[in-house]
Amino acid sequence: PPLGIMGLDRRRGKSDTQQIIMSVDIPNHDGSIHFLETLHALAGRIAGTELPEDEEVKIRGKIADRLPTLDVAGHVPKYTAAHYHAALYVQAAVRGFLARYEMRNKLATQNSPRQSFTPSRRNSGLHEH
Repeated sequence: PPLGIMGLDRRRGKSDTQQIIMSVDIPNHDGSIHFLETLHALAGRIAGTELPEDEEVKIRGKIADRLPTLDVAGHVPKYTAAHYHAALYVQAAVRGFLARYEMRNKLATQNSPRQSFTPSRRNSGLHEH
């Protein structure tokens, strides 16, 4: 289908989905995206060009009652699905880095020579074994 990735293997489908998300402007409404806005963005991607402004206004007017409300000032949300996806990607990379760093420290602690100190009977000082 022209709007999706049906029929592609899982790995290729995931990378194609990521590319599609990053290439379209789908408004993110506090963690949610709206079906009609998504459909409109995907159709525009397939068309390869943006609609003229007067056509855009006409279409938005026809579906305005079914679209999510805009913010208090009447503006489109500041962030898109691409921003959200990019933030998740960075978050996963940071978590992976921190997990590897923590594991490296644990392994270094486990592999370092252990030193134990016990009191010496002769001079009651500490003596290394």
